[in-house]
Amino acid sequence: MCYDSITFNLNLIDLRRIAVCSSCRAAACLCIQGPVKKIFRVLLTFLVLIFGYECMVAAFHLLNEPNDRAAYTGMAILVLLIVLLPAALWRLWRRKDVNF
Repeated sequence: MCYDSITFNLNLIDLRRIAVCSSCRAAACLCIQGPVKKIFRVLLTFLVLIFGYECMVAAFHLLNEPNDRAAYTGMAILVLLIVLLPAALWRLWRRKDVNF
């Protein structure tokens, strides 16, 4: 009887794992749960912020160039950063179905 209850409990665990993995939309996802997912989100946040910082440095470098085309390009990069950087961070932290 103990053996049957252990087997039944293991089957429930396996069924839960299959249910979680079948809800994934990506073909080759790892179904990362819990604190590991937050660690990946923090690392991706740092990556997005470093990318934004590098784009800002390039934009301000272009703004210091003497021609108008470089200045307009620098302003366009800054406007895109103002729009896209918060959107990327919001999408990274607010989506619940993100699977890595």
